[in-house]
Amino acid sequence: MLKCIGSLLTFLTMFLIKPLTVFINSCKELLDAISDLVVAATKVVRVCQEFLKQIKNRR
Repeated sequence: MLKCIGSLLTFLTMFLIKPLTVFINSCKELLDAISDLVVAATKVVRVCQEFLKQIKNRR
C-alpha cells in the first residue's frame, strides 16, 4: 500500500505539480514582460506628445 502511495506521489510530482509550477512561473514572467512593455510604450507616447507640443508651440 505504501509503495502504491509513493508511486502515486511520484507520478503527481513529476507529471502534474512540477509542470504546473513551471507553467505558473512562465506566466508570471510573461506578465512581468508585458507590464514592462506597457510602461515603455507609455513613456514613448509621452515623449511623442511632448515633441508634438513643442513643434506646435514654435509656429
